[in-house]
Order: sequence, then structure tokens, then C-alpha cells
Amino acid sequence: MKKWLLDLGSRVRWKFAKSWVSMGVSVTNIGSDIEEKYISMDGERHTFKEPIARFFRLGLAWGTIGQSISRQGANPQFMVTVEYQQDLYKNNKEFSYAHWKFLGCGLEGCIFNHLHGEIGYHFDLRTKNRYGNYKGLTYGFGFETPKSISPSFPLGLQLSYGKGVNQGLINQNVIAVTLVYQH
Repeated sequence: MKKWLLDLGSRVRWKFAKSWVSMGVSVTNIGSDIEEKYISMDGERHTFKEPIARFFRLGLAWGTIGQSISRQGANPQFMVTVEYQQDLYKNNKEFSYAHWKFLGCGLEGCIFNHLHGEIGYHFDLRTKNRYGNYKGLTYGFGFETPKSISPSFPLGLQLSYGKGVNQGLINQNVIAVTLVYQH
């Protein structure tokens, strides 16, 4: 049985003199839950049902990253973010993401237009949580090529590492290698 899921989101960005402010909102996994009908070895008909994690996200950001600000020597840039997340399955008590509600804040810095560092903190907003309190520090760092690899090959390379909150399923080390089209 085929299922389709859809993510919807929007972002608005306003420019100011030497910085910008951005606001985004999204809802993920809009669609039907997983439902599969099957026949067991003893010939009985069964239906397997699994709810899909659906999340609402709202975020605000302010910074200079991405703006062309020229200074002597290094070009330090920054971005400050605040994000709210909540699951949309209020009555689901079976899964660890049930009643997921948190506020995250972060700070990203960039020097020389290609070295990045990030630090953030997640605040768990749930009053009762039988799965643990998912709050704590996150961090990461990365590098991106300041120019394309060559004029005839307009791709840049990004390498990054990030560490999630040190608890449960979000205790993840994320390593990303990304090719970026630079025009």
C-alpha cells in the first residue's frame, strides 16, 4: 500500500542596513498514517497501523551571515536563532515523541567567509515527561570552500559536524558532506 506525505513551509526575510531578520513556519508529514494489511503464517488477516510523527515548527533568525559585508582582513558574521517545535499528536501516548514540545536557541558565527561554528541550547517545555527531559547543549562546526572548485566546475564543498543533546534518540553525531552549486 503506497502512502504519501507532504511537508509545507514558508519563510519571509527582511533586509536591514547590514543585517536581516527572517521568520519561518512549517508543518511536516501531512498525510495518512502507515497502515499495512497482511496475512500471518497461520492464515489470519491482520492490520498493522503506525502513526506518523507530525511536527509544527516556528522560527525566528537575525544576522549578517549571507550578507556581503566587506571589512579589512577577516569578515566575521553571525546569526542568532530561536525555534519552537511541537508534535501534532496530542493524544498519542505510545511513542517517545508524544507531547514533544521544545524551544531552541542558537548562535552561529562565521569568519573568513568559510569557517563556521554553532552553539545552541534546547529547552524541554513539557511539564510531564516519562521519557526523560530533552534539554541540553548542542554544538557544531564546519568549513565551506570560499570559491567554486574551478571556473569550469561551479561547485563548492561544505563539510560540517554537529552534536545533538546528549540524551535518547537525539544524542546524534551528524557529519555532512555537501556539494553546493555556486553561480
